Amino acid sequence: VDEILKKKEPLGDLRDIFHYLGKPCPRLILILGGPGIGKTTLANEICIKWARDGYLAEDFDALILLPLRCVQQRSVEEVIMGRIGRENYRKLEESAGNRCLMILEGWDEMSVERRQNDPFLLKLLNECPIWEDATVMITSRPHACEDVVAGRRIEVVGFGSEEIREFVEKSFPNDARSVDGFLQQLDEYPQLHSLCYVPMNLVMVVDIFDCNEKKLPSTLTDLYQLFMVMTLQREVNKENVKMKPPFYSSVAVRAADGVEETLCRMLAGIPKQAVGIVLCLSRLAYRGFFDWYCDREGKRRYGVNKWRDPKIIFTESDLNKCDIDVTATFDGFGLLKGTHVHQLPTDTNTYNFAHLTIQEFLCAVYISTLSQQEQLVLLREHYQQYPNVFMFVCGLTGMVSSEMFQFIYSKLSLPGDEDGDGDPDVITAARCMYESKHSGPAPPVQPFTLNMNYNSLSPYDALCVTHVLSCCPVSKLKMRGCRIGNKEAELLVKHYPNKNTTGPLLEELHLFDNDITSEGMEHVMKIVRTSSAALRVLNVSGNPISDDGMALISEALKHNTSLTLLGVGGENKKCHI
Repeated sequence: VDEILKKKEPLGDLRDIFHYLGKPCPRLILILGGPGIGKTTLANEICIKWARDGYLAEDFDALILLPLRCVQQRSVEEVIMGRIGRENYRKLEESAGNRCLMILEGWDEMSVERRQNDPFLLKLLNECPIWEDATVMITSRPHACEDVVAGRRIEVVGFGSEEIREFVEKSFPNDARSVDGFLQQLDEYPQLHSLCYVPMNLVMVVDIFDCNEKKLPSTLTDLYQLFMVMTLQREVNKENVKMKPPFYSSVAVRAADGVEETLCRMLAGIPKQAVGIVLCLSRLAYRGFFDWYCDREGKRRYGVNKWRDPKIIFTESDLNKCDIDVTATFDGFGLLKGTHVHQLPTDTNTYNFAHLTIQEFLCAVYISTLSQQEQLVLLREHYQQYPNVFMFVCGLTGMVSSEMFQFIYSKLSLPGDEDGDGDPDVITAARCMYESKHSGPAPPVQPFTLNMNYNSLSPYDALCVTHVLSCCPVSKLKMRGCRIGNKEAELLVKHYPNKNTTGPLLEELHLFDNDITSEGMEHVMKIVRTSSAALRVLNVSGNPISDDGMALISEALKHNTSLTLLGVGGENKKCHI
Protein backbone atom coordinates (compact mmCIF):
# COMPACT_ATOMS: atom_id res chain seq x y z
CA VAL A 1 0.00 0.00 0.00
CA ASP A 2 1.67 3.23 -1.05
CA GLU A 3 1.56 6.71 0.49
CA ILE A 4 -1.67 7.83 -1.14
CA LEU A 5 -3.84 5.20 0.54
CA LYS A 6 -1.82 5.01 3.74
CA LYS A 7 -1.99 8.76 4.42
CA LYS A 8 -5.50 9.26 3.00
CA GLU A 9 -4.30 12.43 1.29
CA PRO A 10 -6.46 13.80 -1.54
CA LEU A 11 -4.94 14.06 -5.00
CA GLY A 12 -4.50 17.60 -6.28
CA ASP A 13 -4.71 16.63 -9.95
CA LEU A 14 -5.38 13.60 -12.10
CA ARG A 15 -1.67 13.57 -12.97
CA ASP A 16 -0.98 12.66 -9.33
CA ILE A 17 -2.42 9.23 -10.09
CA PHE A 18 0.64 8.59 -12.23
CA HIS A 19 3.27 10.88 -10.67
CA TYR A 20 2.47 11.21 -7.00
CA LEU A 21 5.03 13.32 -5.10
CA GLY A 22 7.27 13.29 -8.15
CA LYS A 23 7.68 9.52 -8.05
CA PRO A 24 7.90 7.55 -11.32
CA CYS A 25 4.73 6.05 -12.69
CA PRO A 26 4.25 2.44 -11.48
CA ARG A 27 3.44 -0.28 -13.96
CA LEU A 28 0.19 -1.32 -12.26
CA ILE A 29 -2.22 1.13 -10.60
CA LEU A 30 -5.29 -0.08 -8.72
CA ILE A 31 -8.30 2.24 -8.34
CA LEU A 32 -10.58 1.09 -5.51
CA GLY A 33 -14.06 2.23 -4.54
CA GLY A 34 -17.53 1.11 -3.60
CA PRO A 35 -20.55 0.94 -5.93
CA GLY A 36 -21.51 4.25 -7.52
CA ILE A 37 -18.53 6.08 -6.02
CA GLY A 38 -17.16 7.26 -9.39
CA LYS A 39 -14.59 4.70 -10.60
CA THR A 40 -16.06 4.50 -14.11
CA THR A 41 -16.44 8.27 -14.26
CA LEU A 42 -12.77 8.68 -13.33
CA ALA A 43 -11.68 6.25 -16.05
CA ASN A 44 -13.83 8.02 -18.67
CA GLU A 45 -12.57 11.44 -17.55
CA ILE A 46 -8.95 10.38 -18.07
CA CYS A 47 -9.80 9.12 -21.58
CA ILE A 48 -11.73 12.25 -22.55
CA LYS A 49 -9.01 14.60 -21.33
CA TRP A 50 -6.32 12.59 -23.12
CA ALA A 51 -8.21 12.47 -26.43
CA ARG A 52 -9.66 16.01 -26.40
CA ASP A 53 -7.12 18.11 -24.51
CA GLY A 54 -3.87 16.24 -24.97
CA TYR A 55 -3.86 15.51 -21.24
CA LEU A 56 -1.00 13.18 -20.23
CA ALA A 57 0.30 13.29 -23.81
CA GLU A 58 3.81 13.62 -22.39
CA ASP A 59 3.38 10.13 -20.86
CA PHE A 60 1.16 8.18 -23.26
CA ASP A 61 0.85 7.97 -27.04
CA ALA A 62 -1.85 5.30 -26.87
CA LEU A 63 -4.74 4.74 -24.50
CA ILE A 64 -7.04 1.71 -24.40
CA LEU A 65 -10.22 1.68 -22.30
CA LEU A 66 -11.64 -1.81 -21.88
CA PRO A 67 -14.86 -2.28 -19.84
CA LEU A 68 -14.40 -5.86 -18.66
CA ARG A 69 -18.15 -6.38 -18.41
CA CYS A 70 -18.13 -6.45 -22.23
CA VAL A 71 -15.74 -9.42 -22.33
CA GLN A 72 -17.75 -12.59 -22.62
CA GLN A 73 -16.59 -15.85 -24.21
CA ARG A 74 -13.79 -14.22 -26.20
CA SER A 75 -10.36 -13.54 -24.77
CA VAL A 76 -9.35 -10.05 -23.67
CA GLU A 77 -6.77 -10.02 -26.46
CA GLU A 78 -9.46 -10.64 -29.11
CA VAL A 79 -11.63 -7.84 -27.72
CA ILE A 80 -8.73 -5.36 -27.79
CA MET A 81 -7.89 -6.34 -31.37
CA GLY A 82 -11.50 -5.77 -32.34
CA ARG A 83 -11.41 -2.28 -30.82
CA ILE A 84 -8.07 -0.95 -32.10
CA GLY A 85 -7.42 -3.17 -35.13
CA ARG A 86 -4.85 -5.91 -35.64
CA GLU A 87 -2.21 -3.58 -37.11
CA ASN A 88 -2.28 -1.19 -34.16
CA TYR A 89 -2.27 -4.12 -31.78
CA ARG A 90 0.81 -5.59 -33.50
CA LYS A 91 2.68 -2.26 -33.19
CA LEU A 92 1.90 -2.02 -29.48
CA GLU A 93 2.98 -5.61 -28.94
CA GLU A 94 6.28 -5.04 -30.73
CA SER A 95 7.00 -1.98 -28.57
CA ALA A 96 6.21 -3.95 -25.39
CA GLY A 97 3.33 -1.55 -24.78
CA ASN A 98 5.71 1.38 -24.45
CA ARG A 99 3.89 4.69 -23.74
CA CYS A 100 0.55 2.88 -23.67
CA LEU A 101 -2.01 3.24 -20.88
CA MET A 102 -4.46 0.36 -20.66
CA ILE A 103 -7.47 0.87 -18.38
CA LEU A 104 -9.24 -2.34 -17.34
CA GLU A 105 -12.52 -0.95 -16.03
CA GLY A 106 -14.73 -3.06 -13.73
CA TRP A 107 -12.37 -5.83 -12.58
CA ASP A 108 -15.07 -7.02 -10.16
CA GLU A 109 -17.57 -7.36 -13.02
CA MET A 110 -15.53 -10.09 -14.70
CA SER A 111 -15.84 -13.63 -13.42
CA VAL A 112 -13.11 -14.99 -11.15
CA GLU A 113 -12.49 -17.86 -13.55
CA ARG A 114 -11.96 -15.50 -16.49
CA ARG A 115 -9.67 -13.23 -14.48
CA GLN A 116 -7.50 -16.14 -13.40
CA ASN A 117 -7.34 -17.97 -16.73
CA ASP A 118 -7.38 -15.37 -19.51
CA PRO A 119 -3.96 -15.70 -21.26
CA PHE A 120 -3.66 -11.98 -22.02
CA LEU A 121 -4.41 -10.89 -18.45
CA LEU A 122 -1.86 -13.39 -17.14
CA LYS A 123 0.77 -11.86 -19.43
CA LEU A 124 -0.21 -8.33 -18.54
CA LEU A 125 -0.27 -8.71 -14.76
CA ASN A 126 2.80 -10.93 -14.57
CA GLU A 127 4.98 -8.50 -16.52
CA CYS A 128 5.43 -10.73 -19.53
CA PRO A 129 8.22 -9.29 -21.75
CA ILE A 130 5.88 -8.48 -24.61
CA TRP A 131 3.90 -5.99 -22.45
CA GLU A 132 6.45 -5.07 -19.79
CA ASP A 133 6.50 -1.34 -20.65
CA ALA A 134 2.73 -0.78 -20.59
CA THR A 135 1.02 1.09 -17.73
CA VAL A 136 -2.06 -0.75 -16.53
CA MET A 137 -4.85 0.81 -14.50
CA ILE A 138 -7.52 -1.43 -12.92
CA THR A 139 -10.76 -0.16 -11.38
CA SER A 140 -12.59 -2.45 -8.96
CA ARG A 141 -14.69 -2.82 -5.86
CA PRO A 142 -12.34 -3.71 -2.98
CA HIS A 143 -13.54 -7.28 -2.38
CA ALA A 144 -12.51 -8.50 -5.86
CA CYS A 145 -8.88 -7.38 -5.99
CA GLU A 146 -7.25 -8.72 -2.85
CA ASP A 147 -4.86 -10.85 -4.94
CA VAL A 148 -3.83 -8.00 -7.28
CA VAL A 149 -0.29 -6.81 -6.53
CA ALA A 150 -0.19 -3.14 -7.52
CA GLY A 151 2.58 -0.57 -7.35
CA ARG A 152 0.05 2.06 -6.33
CA ARG A 153 -3.40 1.75 -4.76
CA ILE A 154 -5.77 4.72 -4.84
CA GLU A 155 -9.19 4.87 -3.23
CA VAL A 156 -12.03 6.87 -4.77
CA VAL A 157 -13.82 8.21 -1.70
CA GLY A 158 -16.61 10.15 -3.39
CA PHE A 159 -17.78 13.65 -2.52
CA GLY A 160 -17.05 15.79 0.48
CA SER A 161 -19.35 18.54 1.78
CA GLU A 162 -17.94 21.13 -0.65
CA GLU A 163 -18.39 18.83 -3.65
CA ILE A 164 -21.97 18.06 -2.60
CA ARG A 165 -22.78 21.76 -2.48
CA GLU A 166 -21.06 22.39 -5.82
CA PHE A 167 -23.03 19.58 -7.46
CA VAL A 168 -26.34 20.85 -6.06
CA GLU A 169 -25.61 24.40 -7.25
CA LYS A 170 -24.90 23.10 -10.75
CA SER A 171 -28.10 21.03 -10.63
CA PHE A 172 -30.21 24.12 -9.80
CA PRO A 173 -28.53 27.00 -11.67
CA ASN A 174 -29.88 30.47 -10.81
CA ASP A 175 -32.18 28.91 -8.20
CA ALA A 176 -30.70 29.74 -4.80
CA ARG A 177 -33.97 28.86 -3.06
CA SER A 178 -33.88 25.26 -4.27
CA VAL A 179 -30.18 24.95 -3.42
CA ASP A 180 -30.70 26.25 0.14
CA GLY A 181 -33.84 24.13 0.59
CA PHE A 182 -32.08 20.96 -0.54
CA LEU A 183 -29.01 21.52 1.65
CA GLN A 184 -31.17 22.42 4.64
CA GLN A 185 -33.11 19.17 4.32
CA LEU A 186 -29.83 17.28 3.99
CA ASP A 187 -28.71 18.69 7.32
CA GLU A 188 -32.00 17.59 8.89
CA TYR A 189 -31.56 14.01 7.65
CA PRO A 190 -28.10 12.69 8.63
CA GLN A 191 -29.01 9.30 7.17
CA LEU A 192 -29.58 10.89 3.78
CA HIS A 193 -26.51 13.10 4.08
CA SER A 194 -24.27 10.08 4.59
CA LEU A 195 -25.64 8.47 1.41
CA CYS A 196 -24.84 11.56 -0.65
CA TYR A 197 -21.08 11.13 -0.30
CA VAL A 198 -21.55 8.53 -3.06
CA PRO A 199 -21.96 10.51 -6.34
CA MET A 200 -24.47 8.13 -7.94
CA ASN A 201 -26.67 8.33 -4.85
CA LEU A 202 -26.49 12.13 -4.86
CA VAL A 203 -27.61 12.22 -8.51
CA MET A 204 -30.69 10.15 -7.61
CA VAL A 205 -31.45 12.18 -4.47
CA VAL A 206 -31.32 15.46 -6.41
CA ASP A 207 -33.58 13.96 -9.08
CA ILE A 208 -36.05 12.81 -6.40
CA PHE A 209 -35.94 16.22 -4.71
CA ASP A 210 -36.58 17.95 -8.03
CA CYS A 211 -39.70 15.86 -8.65
CA ASN A 212 -41.11 15.76 -5.14
CA GLU A 213 -39.37 17.66 -2.35
CA LYS A 214 -41.31 15.85 0.37
CA LYS A 215 -39.95 12.41 -0.48
CA LEU A 216 -36.39 12.37 0.77
CA PRO A 217 -35.08 8.83 1.30
CA SER A 218 -33.42 7.84 4.57
CA THR A 219 -31.95 4.47 3.51
CA LEU A 220 -30.40 2.98 0.38
CA THR A 221 -33.52 0.85 -0.06
CA ASP A 222 -35.77 3.92 0.05
CA LEU A 223 -33.45 5.67 -2.39
CA TYR A 224 -33.57 2.89 -4.97
CA GLN A 225 -37.31 2.37 -4.48
CA LEU A 226 -38.03 6.01 -5.31
CA PHE A 227 -35.52 6.02 -8.15
CA MET A 228 -37.11 2.90 -9.63
CA VAL A 229 -40.62 4.32 -9.40
CA MET A 230 -39.61 7.67 -10.93
CA THR A 231 -37.73 6.00 -13.78
CA LEU A 232 -40.64 3.73 -14.63
CA GLN A 233 -43.14 6.58 -14.41
CA ARG A 234 -41.16 8.38 -17.11
CA GLU A 235 -40.89 5.25 -19.23
CA VAL A 236 -44.57 4.32 -19.24
CA ASN A 237 -45.40 7.79 -20.56
CA LYS A 238 -43.49 6.97 -23.74
CA GLU A 239 -45.70 5.77 -26.56
CA ASN A 240 -43.28 3.01 -27.63
CA VAL A 241 -43.28 1.12 -24.32
CA LYS A 242 -44.86 -2.24 -25.03
CA MET A 243 -44.59 -5.24 -22.78
CA LYS A 244 -45.75 -8.82 -22.82
CA PRO A 245 -47.97 -9.89 -19.92
CA PRO A 246 -45.94 -10.57 -16.77
CA PHE A 247 -44.54 -14.09 -16.36
CA TYR A 248 -46.13 -16.33 -13.77
CA SER A 249 -45.74 -20.03 -14.41
CA SER A 250 -42.13 -20.72 -15.42
CA VAL A 251 -40.41 -20.03 -12.08
CA ALA A 252 -41.20 -20.02 -8.38
CA VAL A 253 -43.33 -16.89 -8.41
CA ARG A 254 -46.94 -17.40 -7.52
CA ALA A 255 -49.34 -14.87 -9.02
CA ALA A 256 -52.19 -16.45 -7.13
CA ASP A 257 -50.42 -15.70 -3.85
CA GLY A 258 -50.38 -11.98 -4.52
CA VAL A 259 -47.09 -11.26 -6.32
CA GLU A 260 -48.44 -8.10 -7.91
CA GLU A 261 -49.76 -6.88 -4.56
CA THR A 262 -46.39 -7.61 -2.93
CA LEU A 263 -44.58 -5.71 -5.66
CA CYS A 264 -46.89 -2.69 -5.46
CA ARG A 265 -46.42 -2.61 -1.70
CA MET A 266 -42.63 -2.68 -2.02
CA LEU A 267 -42.55 -0.06 -4.78
CA ALA A 268 -45.33 2.29 -3.68
CA GLY A 269 -46.42 4.49 -6.56
CA ILE A 270 -45.27 2.19 -9.35
CA PRO A 271 -47.46 2.65 -12.45
CA LYS A 272 -49.76 -0.29 -13.04
CA GLN A 273 -48.45 -0.63 -16.59
CA ALA A 274 -44.93 -1.13 -15.23
CA VAL A 275 -45.66 -4.05 -12.89
CA GLY A 276 -44.98 -6.58 -15.64
CA ILE A 277 -41.78 -4.76 -16.61
CA VAL A 278 -40.40 -4.91 -13.08
CA LEU A 279 -41.34 -8.57 -12.65
CA CYS A 280 -39.51 -9.49 -15.85
CA LEU A 281 -36.45 -7.35 -15.14
CA SER A 282 -36.23 -8.61 -11.58
CA ARG A 283 -36.39 -12.17 -12.84
CA LEU A 284 -33.55 -11.39 -15.29
CA ALA A 285 -31.49 -9.86 -12.48
CA TYR A 286 -32.10 -12.94 -10.34
CA ARG A 287 -31.03 -15.32 -13.10
CA GLY A 288 -27.77 -13.40 -13.33
CA PHE A 289 -26.89 -14.17 -9.72
CA PHE A 290 -28.59 -17.49 -9.03
CA ASP A 291 -29.04 -20.62 -11.07
CA TRP A 292 -31.48 -22.40 -8.78
CA TYR A 293 -34.71 -21.83 -6.91
CA CYS A 294 -37.09 -23.63 -4.55
CA ASP A 295 -40.28 -25.17 -5.81
CA ARG A 296 -43.61 -25.03 -3.96
CA GLU A 297 -42.57 -27.90 -1.68
CA GLY A 298 -39.31 -26.16 -0.75
CA LYS A 299 -37.17 -28.56 -2.78
CA ARG A 300 -34.24 -27.10 -4.65
CA ARG A 301 -34.33 -27.09 -8.44
CA TYR A 302 -31.16 -26.38 -10.41
CA GLY A 303 -30.64 -24.89 -13.82
CA VAL A 304 -27.53 -25.66 -15.85
CA ASN A 305 -24.90 -25.23 -13.11
CA LYS A 306 -25.13 -25.47 -9.33
CA TRP A 307 -22.39 -22.89 -8.74
CA ARG A 308 -21.08 -20.22 -11.06
CA ASP A 309 -19.91 -16.63 -11.13
CA PRO A 310 -22.47 -13.83 -11.41
CA LYS A 311 -23.79 -13.05 -14.86
CA ILE A 312 -24.07 -9.36 -15.68
CA ILE A 313 -24.06 -9.52 -19.50
CA PHE A 314 -27.21 -10.91 -21.11
CA THR A 315 -28.10 -11.95 -24.65
CA GLU A 316 -31.38 -11.44 -26.48
CA SER A 317 -32.13 -15.09 -25.72
CA ASP A 318 -31.73 -14.40 -21.99
CA LEU A 319 -34.17 -11.50 -22.24
CA ASN A 320 -36.67 -13.53 -24.24
CA LYS A 321 -36.63 -16.27 -21.60
CA CYS A 322 -37.74 -13.63 -19.11
CA ASP A 323 -40.57 -12.48 -21.41
CA ILE A 324 -38.76 -9.28 -22.38
CA ASP A 325 -39.55 -8.60 -26.03
CA VAL A 326 -36.49 -7.05 -27.69
CA THR A 327 -37.56 -4.91 -30.65
CA ALA A 328 -36.01 -2.16 -32.72
CA THR A 329 -37.45 0.40 -30.30
CA PHE A 330 -36.32 -1.41 -27.15
CA ASP A 331 -34.55 1.09 -24.86
CA GLY A 332 -34.22 -0.93 -21.67
CA PHE A 333 -36.89 1.04 -19.76
CA GLY A 334 -34.14 3.29 -18.38
CA LEU A 335 -32.74 0.36 -16.36
CA LEU A 336 -31.17 -1.89 -18.98
CA LYS A 337 -28.75 -0.77 -21.70
CA GLY A 338 -27.63 -2.53 -24.86
CA THR A 339 -24.22 -2.87 -26.52
CA HIS A 340 -23.59 -3.89 -30.12
CA VAL A 341 -20.85 -6.53 -30.18
CA HIS A 342 -18.83 -7.17 -33.34
CA GLN A 343 -17.86 -10.82 -33.56
CA LEU A 344 -17.77 -13.58 -36.13
CA PRO A 345 -19.70 -15.14 -37.70
CA THR A 346 -22.45 -12.59 -36.96
CA ASP A 347 -22.82 -9.39 -34.98
CA THR A 348 -25.06 -9.47 -31.93
CA ASN A 349 -26.48 -7.30 -29.19
CA THR A 350 -25.78 -7.76 -25.50
CA TYR A 351 -27.45 -6.10 -22.52
CA ASN A 352 -26.50 -5.18 -18.99
CA PHE A 353 -28.19 -3.22 -16.22
CA ALA A 354 -27.37 0.47 -16.05
CA HIS A 355 -25.36 -0.22 -12.89
CA LEU A 356 -24.50 -3.36 -10.97
CA THR A 357 -26.30 -1.96 -7.90
CA ILE A 358 -29.51 -1.68 -9.95
CA GLN A 359 -29.21 -5.37 -10.84
CA GLU A 360 -28.63 -6.15 -7.16
CA PHE A 361 -31.72 -4.16 -6.15
CA LEU A 362 -33.94 -5.78 -8.79
CA CYS A 363 -32.67 -9.21 -7.77
CA ALA A 364 -33.69 -8.34 -4.20
CA VAL A 365 -37.13 -7.33 -5.47
CA TYR A 366 -37.53 -10.76 -7.04
CA ILE A 367 -36.36 -12.58 -3.90
CA SER A 368 -38.77 -10.50 -1.80
CA THR A 369 -41.71 -11.89 -3.79
CA LEU A 370 -40.74 -15.47 -2.83
CA SER A 371 -41.91 -17.24 0.29
CA GLN A 372 -40.09 -16.66 3.58
CA GLN A 373 -38.78 -20.21 3.40
CA GLU A 374 -37.25 -19.61 -0.03
CA GLN A 375 -35.77 -16.29 1.10
CA LEU A 376 -34.15 -17.95 4.12
CA VAL A 377 -32.59 -20.74 2.04
CA LEU A 378 -31.04 -18.18 -0.33
CA LEU A 379 -29.88 -16.01 2.56
CA ARG A 380 -28.10 -18.83 4.40
CA GLU A 381 -26.27 -20.08 1.32
CA HIS A 382 -25.35 -16.82 -0.42
CA TYR A 383 -25.14 -14.17 2.31
CA GLN A 384 -21.37 -13.74 1.88
CA GLN A 385 -21.44 -13.94 -1.90
CA TYR A 386 -24.05 -11.21 -2.47
CA PRO A 387 -24.13 -8.91 0.58
CA ASN A 388 -25.75 -5.98 -1.25
CA VAL A 389 -28.57 -8.17 -2.57
CA PHE A 390 -29.55 -9.33 0.90
CA MET A 391 -29.11 -5.86 2.36
CA PHE A 392 -31.83 -4.75 -0.08
CA VAL A 393 -33.94 -7.84 0.72
CA CYS A 394 -33.89 -6.87 4.41
CA GLY A 395 -34.86 -3.32 3.48
CA LEU A 396 -37.73 -4.43 1.24
CA THR A 397 -39.15 -7.03 3.61
CA GLY A 398 -38.40 -5.34 6.94
CA MET A 399 -37.05 -8.70 8.15
CA VAL A 400 -40.52 -9.67 9.41
CA SER A 401 -39.44 -13.30 9.34
CA SER A 402 -38.16 -14.22 12.81
CA GLU A 403 -35.79 -16.81 11.30
CA MET A 404 -34.29 -14.24 8.93
CA PHE A 405 -33.89 -11.79 11.79
CA GLN A 406 -32.18 -14.38 13.99
CA PHE A 407 -29.77 -15.23 11.17
CA ILE A 408 -28.77 -11.56 10.67
CA TYR A 409 -28.59 -11.01 14.42
CA SER A 410 -26.23 -13.99 14.80
CA LYS A 411 -23.86 -12.36 12.29
CA LEU A 412 -23.71 -9.16 14.37
CA SER A 413 -22.19 -10.98 17.31
CA LEU A 414 -19.46 -12.84 15.39
CA PRO A 415 -16.42 -12.55 17.65
CA GLY A 416 -13.55 -12.35 15.18
CA ASP A 417 -10.07 -12.10 16.73
CA GLU A 418 -9.96 -10.48 20.15
CA ASP A 419 -7.52 -7.81 19.01
CA GLY A 420 -7.35 -8.73 15.33
CA ASP A 421 -9.63 -8.49 12.33
CA GLY A 422 -13.37 -8.38 12.77
CA ASP A 423 -15.51 -10.50 10.46
CA PRO A 424 -16.69 -8.59 7.31
CA ASP A 425 -20.08 -10.27 7.78
CA VAL A 426 -20.62 -8.01 10.80
CA ILE A 427 -20.68 -4.90 8.56
CA THR A 428 -23.18 -6.51 6.21
CA ALA A 429 -25.37 -7.46 9.18
CA ALA A 430 -25.28 -3.88 10.50
CA ARG A 431 -26.36 -2.59 7.08
CA CYS A 432 -29.17 -5.15 6.96
CA MET A 433 -30.38 -4.05 10.40
CA TYR A 434 -30.37 -0.39 9.41
CA GLU A 435 -32.03 -0.92 6.02
CA SER A 436 -34.79 -3.02 7.61
CA LYS A 437 -35.48 -0.16 10.09
CA HIS A 438 -35.64 -2.98 12.61
CA SER A 439 -39.32 -3.74 12.23
CA GLY A 440 -38.75 -7.41 13.04
CA PRO A 441 -38.88 -9.30 16.36
CA ALA A 442 -37.21 -7.95 19.50
CA PRO A 443 -33.53 -8.94 19.83
CA PRO A 444 -32.23 -11.24 22.54
CA VAL A 445 -31.22 -9.45 25.74
CA GLN A 446 -27.77 -11.04 26.15
CA PRO A 447 -25.11 -8.29 25.70
CA PHE A 448 -22.50 -8.92 23.00
CA THR A 449 -19.36 -7.43 21.43
CA LEU A 450 -19.64 -5.70 18.05
CA ASN A 451 -16.21 -6.34 16.49
CA MET A 452 -15.45 -4.35 13.33
CA ASN A 453 -11.66 -4.17 13.71
CA TYR A 454 -9.69 -3.47 10.53
CA ASN A 455 -12.73 -3.15 8.25
CA SER A 456 -12.83 0.13 6.32
CA LEU A 457 -16.02 1.98 7.28
CA SER A 458 -17.81 4.75 5.38
CA PRO A 459 -20.06 7.47 6.86
CA TYR A 460 -23.02 5.26 5.92
CA ASP A 461 -21.51 2.34 7.83
CA ALA A 462 -21.03 4.56 10.89
CA LEU A 463 -24.72 5.39 10.72
CA CYS A 464 -25.58 1.68 10.54
CA VAL A 465 -23.45 1.03 13.62
CA THR A 466 -25.28 3.80 15.49
CA HIS A 467 -28.58 2.13 14.60
CA VAL A 468 -27.33 -1.21 15.94
CA LEU A 469 -26.18 0.46 19.18
CA SER A 470 -29.65 1.95 19.60
CA CYS A 471 -31.62 -1.26 19.15
CA CYS A 472 -29.30 -4.05 20.26
CA PRO A 473 -27.56 -4.78 23.59
CA VAL A 474 -24.00 -3.99 22.48
CA SER A 475 -21.69 -3.73 25.49
CA LYS A 476 -18.36 -3.52 23.63
CA LEU A 477 -17.68 -1.77 20.32
CA LYS A 478 -14.34 -2.48 18.64
CA MET A 479 -13.43 -0.29 15.67
CA ARG A 480 -9.65 -0.54 15.59
CA GLY A 481 -8.00 0.42 12.29
CA CYS A 482 -11.32 1.12 10.52
CA ARG A 483 -9.96 4.30 8.90
CA ILE A 484 -12.79 6.37 10.31
CA GLY A 485 -12.40 10.15 10.47
CA ASN A 486 -14.23 13.08 12.02
CA LYS A 487 -17.37 12.66 9.92
CA GLU A 488 -17.78 9.01 10.85
CA ALA A 489 -17.11 9.86 14.51
CA GLU A 490 -19.84 12.51 14.41
CA LEU A 491 -22.39 10.14 12.89
CA LEU A 492 -21.40 7.40 15.31
CA VAL A 493 -22.35 9.37 18.43
CA LYS A 494 -24.83 11.95 17.14
CA HIS A 495 -27.88 9.83 17.95
CA TYR A 496 -26.51 7.65 20.73
CA PRO A 497 -27.78 7.16 23.31
CA ASN A 498 -31.36 8.18 22.50
CA LYS A 499 -34.89 7.37 23.56
CA ASN A 500 -34.88 4.28 21.35
CA THR A 501 -31.76 2.80 22.92
CA THR A 502 -32.55 -0.58 24.49
CA GLY A 503 -30.58 -2.79 26.81
CA PRO A 504 -27.29 -1.86 28.50
CA LEU A 505 -25.25 1.10 27.30
CA LEU A 506 -21.74 0.76 25.93
CA GLU A 507 -19.14 -0.30 28.46
CA GLU A 508 -16.12 -0.38 26.13
CA LEU A 509 -15.34 1.75 23.06
CA HIS A 510 -12.15 0.97 21.11
CA LEU A 511 -11.22 3.52 18.40
CA PHE A 512 -7.50 2.82 18.28
CA ASP A 513 -5.51 3.58 15.09
CA ASN A 514 -8.01 5.70 13.14
CA ASP A 515 -7.97 9.22 11.65
CA ILE A 516 -9.97 11.11 14.30
CA THR A 517 -8.54 14.57 15.02
CA SER A 518 -9.36 16.98 17.85
CA GLU A 519 -12.45 18.06 15.91
CA GLY A 520 -13.78 14.52 15.89
CA MET A 521 -12.77 13.95 19.49
CA GLU A 522 -15.29 16.60 20.50
CA HIS A 523 -18.04 14.31 19.22
CA VAL A 524 -16.60 11.20 20.88
CA MET A 525 -16.49 12.97 24.23
CA LYS A 526 -20.27 13.34 24.16
CA ILE A 527 -20.50 9.68 25.14
CA VAL A 528 -18.09 10.27 28.01
CA ARG A 529 -19.93 13.36 29.28
CA THR A 530 -23.49 12.02 29.19
CA SER A 531 -24.97 11.46 32.63
CA SER A 532 -26.27 8.02 31.70
CA ALA A 533 -22.88 6.80 30.48
CA ALA A 534 -21.75 3.36 31.55
CA LEU A 535 -18.43 3.58 29.71
CA ARG A 536 -15.57 1.90 31.58
CA VAL A 537 -12.95 1.63 28.80
CA LEU A 538 -12.16 4.18 26.06
CA ASN A 539 -9.17 3.68 23.74
CA VAL A 540 -8.42 6.50 21.28
CA SER A 541 -4.68 5.78 20.90
CA GLY A 542 -3.14 6.08 17.48
CA ASN A 543 -5.32 9.02 16.41
CA PRO A 544 -3.83 12.42 15.41
CA ILE A 545 -5.10 14.24 18.52
CA SER A 546 -3.53 17.62 19.34
CA ASP A 547 -3.29 19.40 22.69
CA ASP A 548 -6.75 20.84 22.05
CA GLY A 549 -8.11 17.32 21.77
CA MET A 550 -6.46 16.30 25.01
CA ALA A 551 -8.05 19.34 26.66
CA LEU A 552 -11.46 18.12 25.46
CA ILE A 553 -10.79 14.69 26.96
CA SER A 554 -9.70 16.28 30.24
CA GLU A 555 -12.83 18.41 30.43
CA ALA A 556 -15.12 15.45 29.66
CA LEU A 557 -13.57 13.41 32.47
CA LYS A 558 -14.80 16.00 34.96
CA HIS A 559 -18.35 14.89 34.15
CA ASN A 560 -17.72 11.12 34.17
CA THR A 561 -17.48 8.74 37.10
CA SER A 562 -17.61 5.40 35.27
CA LEU A 563 -14.40 5.43 33.16
CA THR A 564 -11.59 3.30 34.60
CA LEU A 565 -9.27 2.86 31.60
CA LEU A 566 -8.30 5.48 29.01
CA GLY A 567 -6.02 4.82 26.04
CA VAL A 568 -4.28 7.86 24.54
CA GLY A 569 -1.04 8.58 22.68
CA GLY A 570 0.53 7.15 19.56
CA GLU A 571 1.61 3.72 20.76
CA ASN A 572 -1.60 2.36 22.30
CA LYS A 573 -0.56 3.79 25.68
CA LYS A 574 -3.16 3.34 28.40
CA CYS A 575 -3.59 5.02 31.74
CA HIS A 576 -5.69 3.71 34.62
CA ILE A 577 -7.98 6.28 36.19
